[in-house]
Amino acid sequence: MWGMTVEQDFNKKYQELINSYNAIWKDFKIPNFNMFSPYFQFEQDQKQFQDLFALFLKFHGSIINYMVQVNQTYLKSIKELQSKHPELPNFQSEDEMKKYKNIAIDVFEDSFTKLFQSNEFSIAVSELLSNYSSFGKLLGNAFNDYLKSMNLPNRSEIDTILRDMQELKRDVHRLRKNLDLIMSEEKEVVLK
Repeated sequence: MWGMTVEQDFNKKYQELINSYNAIWKDFKIPNFNMFSPYFQFEQDQKQFQDLFALFLKFHGSIINYMVQVNQTYLKSIKELQSKHPELPNFQSEDEMKKYKNIAIDVFEDSFTKLFQSNEFSIAVSELLSNYSSFGKLLGNAFNDYLKSMNLPNRSEIDTILRDMQELKRDVHRLRKNLDLIMSEEKEVVLK
């Protein structure tokens, strides 16, 4: 355990969890019905939830990895600040406060610049964003399936409806303008 990194430990625990979860469902025997039965939909939903759960765990692991790196850098910065300025200043003068503030800014800036330029941090942020994007997409697909099963419009259908409404509003506005123009011309003809 001591030789493992946080990511290795997470991957080991994640794999154990997935294996135990799959073992439960493997032992749960339900006869295989055709694809038009309610069980088929249940099976599809179960697969979707398994994928969603697995992706959530990866996303959570990415968040933990990111936060561990940021927190370790913060703690390292605090230790370095304490080594550069072992005793807390009294801040009796404005100059002492500015000096301490500048030292603190330099230390934190150096530490976090090194972190942001490191390969490990780039990988952590990339994994975090990738897992977040995949999780959001899978969650959106799951909601679309449920909206469809409840006979409710999904996001793309609502977007299409809103687009059509905007076009109708523009058309009505143009028609009113044209009608006003025609009415004003008729008034001029009648007045002459």
